[in-house]
Amino acid sequence: MLSRFGVAIALVALAACSSTSASPSTARPASSGASSVSASSPSGSAASPASDRVGVADSWIVDEGPITGGDGGRAGNRMVRPDGTGDHWATPDVPLPAKGWQVHPDWSPDGQRIVFAADDARQDGAAIVTRDLWLSDANGGNLDRVFDCELPCAEADDPAWSPDGRTLAFAVFDAKGDFNVNTRIAVLDLQTRRIRTITRAAGTDNLTGPRWSPDGRTLVFDVQHYTNLGPTGTITGTAIATVPVTDHVAAARVITPWSLGATYPDWHPSQDLVLFYTRVWPDLTGPSNLYTVRSDGSHLTQITRFTKGQTRATQPTFTPDGSHIIFTAVEGDDFGNPTMAVIALDGSGLTSATSSGPMFGTHPRLRPTVK
Repeated sequence: MLSRFGVAIALVALAACSSTSASPSTARPASSGASSVSASSPSGSAASPASDRVGVADSWIVDEGPITGGDGGRAGNRMVRPDGTGDHWATPDVPLPAKGWQVHPDWSPDGQRIVFAADDARQDGAAIVTRDLWLSDANGGNLDRVFDCELPCAEADDPAWSPDGRTLAFAVFDAKGDFNVNTRIAVLDLQTRRIRTITRAAGTDNLTGPRWSPDGRTLVFDVQHYTNLGPTGTITGTAIATVPVTDHVAAARVITPWSLGATYPDWHPSQDLVLFYTRVWPDLTGPSNLYTVRSDGSHLTQITRFTKGQTRATQPTFTPDGSHIIFTAVEGDDFGNPTMAVIALDGSGLTSATSSGPMFGTHPRLRPTVK
């Protein structure tokens, strides 16, 4: 299914590491890979008391990691402190199908809640298992299914919290025959539950991963180009685009050259600066590096300069203060052995995101803390 590309990165990694799946009370094993990522944490990541209880102002990383149960090889939202302690399955009470996943968690601006996508247990065994959007508090309680994706909607994914905490942006996939096609980027008002379509995919393009500008007026997202929109379609390139958040459907503006293979954008919390990483399509064994660009496409800047066979920098997001980038570091070709890492915006100080050593995890995001 084309819509599953958004989690294909994590799927490959988790399949390779399914034998190391952890229970909610058992820590993930620290990876022996990511040899170029040293075992020290970024400044300001103080440890919390030794438990998995998430305090109001504690520093935590939420990520996508292995969970037990079902048929194995599954992913769920996990949390771990920057010192490597307290690792646990953050949302075990959300019902999942036997092969169900929880994916793409994002912190609310105040750091008190997370939003994520989860496969619907009510569809277990169906031809199409839909994917919904959920909220929980930082300790996995106060669960709220804020968007129930019902056919022809097949999947809601890549949720992102607006800077004011009132709105979610996400990608919507619709079922067409035996495959899914992403048709739009939408926003959901959390108070009224009103949903608006912001932009739609054109031709054989596919849209994923929306993220908000600091003023909440614009979205940046990933445009993926396929050979066709059928089950045999293959991806040939990716680019980053922006679109204004308005009451009408607007056309997207691509801001990176297709030849760059830009994907997985994030917007700096206070500057006009868009972060992304690069892939070479359809060659998935080439290098992956971090870049920034302004929203008008100017000032393209390369942050990392890894070559083929070295660390691959993937799935980046800014830390809440905008001083660092937290990302998934992968050693060697493709997506085996992913660990969470941190680097400064100038490309210096590459470190493990957990000071106890490199730890398996994908799609990491550092929690905004209450001041």
